[in-house]
Amino acid sequence: MAGIEVNGKAIERVSYELGESVEAFRQREAEGFVSGKVVPLFIKPIPKMYIGMDGTGVPVVKAETVNRKGKGEQGEAKTRDAKLGCVFTQTGVNKKGFPYGMNIQPVT
Repeated sequence: MAGIEVNGKAIERVSYELGESVEAFRQREAEGFVSGKVVPLFIKPIPKMYIGMDGTGVPVVKAETVNRKGKGEQGEAKTRDAKLGCVFTQTGVNKKGFPYGMNIQPVT
C-alpha cells in the first residue's frame, strides 16, 4: 500500500532477531517474578479489560504449504494463517456507550 518493497528474507531475519530479543526479555522477567525482585506492572485492580483477536491468510511460497489443505481449486493451500492479539483498557465511553481513549498493551 505504501509502495515500499522489502525482501522476504530481510523480513525473516528481522523477525527471528526480534523473536530472540522478546524471548530473552520474557526469560528475564520470569526469573525476576520467581525471585521476587520484579514488582508486577499493575499494582491496583483493573475494573475492565478488553481482548481483541483477528487472523488473516498471508501469501507464502509453495514450499511453505506442502501437505497443507487449502481452499485452492485442487485443495492446495496458498497462504498461512497469521494471528494478532491485543489487550487494552478504556479511559471512558462515548454517548453511545462505546469505549474510547484506549490504553493498548501488546500481547506477549
